[in-house]
Amino acid sequence: MNSKIVIPQPSFNLLAVGHEASRTGAPLLLLEFLRWVKHHQSCLVRCGLGKDGALFDDFQAVCDSEVIRPIDRSSFQQRIKNRLKRFVATDDPVARWLDQSGDPSVLYVNSIASIRSLRLIRKHLPRTPFVIHVHELTSLMRRFEAKQGISQELADAAKVIAASRGVRDALIDEFDLDANRIEIVYEYLCRGMPRREEAPETRARVRSELGITDQIVCLSLGSQEWRKGVDFLPSIARQCGQRGCDAVFLWAGQETPGRTLQQMKLDAERAGVGDRVHFLGEVDNPTDYLSAADIFLLPSREDPFPLAMLEAAAWQLPIICFERSGGAPEFVAGGAGISVPYLDIVAISEAIVELSRNPEKRAKMAEIGRTQVMEKHQLDDASTAIWQILCSAASASGVAGLSPSSSG
Repeated sequence: MNSKIVIPQPSFNLLAVGHEASRTGAPLLLLEFLRWVKHHQSCLVRCGLGKDGALFDDFQAVCDSEVIRPIDRSSFQQRIKNRLKRFVATDDPVARWLDQSGDPSVLYVNSIASIRSLRLIRKHLPRTPFVIHVHELTSLMRRFEAKQGISQELADAAKVIAASRGVRDALIDEFDLDANRIEIVYEYLCRGMPRREEAPETRARVRSELGITDQIVCLSLGSQEWRKGVDFLPSIARQCGQRGCDAVFLWAGQETPGRTLQQMKLDAERAGVGDRVHFLGEVDNPTDYLSAADIFLLPSREDPFPLAMLEAAAWQLPIICFERSGGAPEFVAGGAGISVPYLDIVAISEAIVELSRNPEKRAKMAEIGRTQVMEKHQLDDASTAIWQILCSAASASGVAGLSPSSSG
């Protein structure tokens, strides 16, 4: 789909709000959406981010981007500024940045985690309509509600976008939102559609570097945190070994603060699987490891609709996940993999053993998953849907001359 939303007036102004510039799901999706907007639409685009990160230069390359932080009123420099503020137009860097390009037509808030930055912006733009795109599920919803309260912003949003049916249901259950105010836009692939057979040299190189010969490789991608289920890996590897399967397990993703990584490595050693469980940390080339893998293992306790899962499916890997864990069971229900009872380590290990011994079944699931990504999770289709929602929100608020209709 290459449709372009018609905006008769060139002064349409989009301000995107993200929680950080890390190389993780929601920031990557936001970055690709802004690239799409820049390429397909005629409007002014800016982006405010709650934290810096590895992708900040990429955001800057797309549009005027700024890290939005609250003022530290307790600092010595700020106390001096407070005394001098009657001599300057404003001492608020957020206000100065917003003043540079005029009032936005609509705010696109890319996650619940971005609501803190949204509040800083709304102090200066209280009447600007905003749309919240929710990529979080129940545990994070409850954490943010307990820590800073988010129910008011969800209630005030012109529209709420949910990343999956599970996210929509959680929003209704946790915040009693009207289902008619929620639009589902499934996550989308940020890279092009690769073909596994095009990377045999990369596959051989990565496996050689890791000392892997003909063993089945189960890959997981994601930050090393409780929500992602990284702590299950040693137990799963042990269960597979007890069933005569010497599969190798790779986990690529940024480490989280604390001693979790050291503890997991110790667990793997004590379970006798230290040579088959590898924690790679954050990698610059995750596609290299996708090419080296045979199965994509998604042991998340909670994951709205993992971007890594879509990338794995595009690389023709079957998916194994837990039921009731978010968007993954919804994706594999079409035949792209296997879902097992929630937190059932034995069942997920048996699924790995089953696929490791059945290459034909792996190939069939892999092809189904790739087809689903091609047909339902492409950047252009999802971005068009998001853009229409943003245009409708701006139009409903009285932005003159704005139409959410599309033309070829």
